[in-house]
Amino acid sequence: MFSAVGTSGVLVSSGLLAWQVYQTQVGQQQIVELKEKLNTQQGNQKMLLEELNKTQFVTIPKELTNKLNYNKELSNMNSFETKEDLKSILPRHLRKPWRLLHLANTGGYEQHIKAVQDLSKLSLSDGEYQQLAQSCECRTAVGLARTANVDLRFFLSPSILPPECRERELLEMFKDVLTKLPAESADLHECIAYFTSTALDQYLHSCEEDVMDSDISNEFHRESHHIHSIPRPRMSQETLIEYCLQALLSHSTVEEQCSVLMESMTLPLFSLVLAAHPDNARIKSLIGKIISNISLHPRHHRAIFRAGWVGILAQWKQDPNLLVSLPATKALCNMDQEYGGHKFEPGIYLLLPNDRHVQHKNNLSNWGVDVVFVHGLMGGVFYTWRQQDPDNVREFSNDQISEDNYSFCWPRDWLAEDASHVRVIGCDFDSYLSQWGG
Repeated sequence: MFSAVGTSGVLVSSGLLAWQVYQTQVGQQQIVELKEKLNTQQGNQKMLLEELNKTQFVTIPKELTNKLNYNKELSNMNSFETKEDLKSILPRHLRKPWRLLHLANTGGYEQHIKAVQDLSKLSLSDGEYQQLAQSCECRTAVGLARTANVDLRFFLSPSILPPECRERELLEMFKDVLTKLPAESADLHECIAYFTSTALDQYLHSCEEDVMDSDISNEFHRESHHIHSIPRPRMSQETLIEYCLQALLSHSTVEEQCSVLMESMTLPLFSLVLAAHPDNARIKSLIGKIISNISLHPRHHRAIFRAGWVGILAQWKQDPNLLVSLPATKALCNMDQEYGGHKFEPGIYLLLPNDRHVQHKNNLSNWGVDVVFVHGLMGGVFYTWRQQDPDNVREFSNDQISEDNYSFCWPRDWLAEDASHVRVIGCDFDSYLSQWGG
């Protein structure tokens, strides 16, 4: 019995050994087959790459061949022949405008200045102005905007607003912009942060709840961080917008905050505000001051230009209302730092000249004199140097438009008539007898 069991065990062991030997042979054979397949695939890929690297020729259509031959003929022509051939494409009366535009866009310092001056004197049709406007670079558009009595058809209309802006309420958008502004910053004055939060908590929430809060008595004033108290009646949407713009104006005095404003759909918001309140000079003045502060930083110039605001500022610069024209003139000067050579910080306004003021390389062209006006207590650029009004009829008028027998800013109106080489600068600052500050 034991013998039988032993024999059976030997048989089983022999069978397992034979099976393992068989599996090993089969595995080795599969490995060999896989290697052969891999070598075959690599060979095929190598042949494919060789084919791809070979030069291949395709048949070119006859029309394309003719165009290529024509371009080759043009390249073989000398510069004079090429210039004459290109001239034949443009009508004769448009050759000068496009040549001047090219010099204004790409020329050197003096070439740019001369070309912009000559461009501003042209008289063209609506379509021709539109074509030139579409080809203007930022520096050319700004130079034209600063030129006295320039034709406003040189400038493109503001870009179309995105749908998400057109479908929203103004005060809701103001709330979003104010919320995105950093509350913690080393350059941010405590008063700006505090009263911005007050604007969010009281101005906007009171509007959302349709409750007009009459207890709010503090507001921003000008470009500084100071505030002063006034009695405040029931607030309309227009008044709330002015308060929000005053808050943004205070933030725009900080460079870090200007970047946040430009990234927060602020310019489209301003376009909506102007569409809703096109005749409010105070709103235009506040927006002009904000843009003038943002334009102190050259990295924002192209965004302002692309949004179509150079044309709006050019229109405001020609506005007879002092509240509108002075901030617009200042904003355009700040966008023209490369050629104007100067920038105007918050509270500093250029009263004269009304034309582009540039520093030529020829020093003989730079002679002149600067006159700086500094107001006294309880004064300001927009109301200190107005002509005496015995009846006080114009004291609180928002339409600061000079007339033949009355001037709202005599340094600007009268000195322009007497001297052409005078630059007049006005300083605007808070000068109240008493006020609270943090």
